[in-house]
Amino acid sequence: MPSTRNIKDAVVRLQKAWAYLEQQYPILFPNDPKPFLIEVFRPAAVQRAYYAQGREKLAIVNSLRRGAELAAISEAENRRIITKSKPGTSKHERWPSQAFDIAFLTPDKKSLDYTPRLFNQAAVILRAEFPDVRWGGDFNGNGKADDSFVDRPHFEV
Repeated sequence: MPSTRNIKDAVVRLQKAWAYLEQQYPILFPNDPKPFLIEVFRPAAVQRAYYAQGREKLAIVNSLRRGAELAAISEAENRRIITKSKPGTSKHERWPSQAFDIAFLTPDKKSLDYTPRLFNQAAVILRAEFPDVRWGGDFNGNGKADDSFVDRPHFEV
């Protein structure tokens, strides 16, 4: 099974959180790009490829990516670690998924926006209504960006 962007592949709590965010964000921030699901469920092969990124040589990473039916990345992209979750430990790998990742769809619907301010706004909206949904920009919930790893697109239960 490939990665999915279908919120129905997530636990009910996250389905409700996503529906709330989709409804509230455009009301509160009508001039900003809209939230867009980029990943819900992630199979083990994808998690292995993601975990290797920034940790293994480019040839190994791209071999894992090919095996997971992902596009190859560049040497520059391989300098960036994109997950701390070792294979078998990601909440995206569970069925139903206990996590989702978002970005923001530009008004022309041709690209995704990853501006930190947009994620911060989404996190404030979700935390107000769903305090049990953790945000990757502040995993420990203290209101400050975590020192060890910041994953702004990520929300989980």
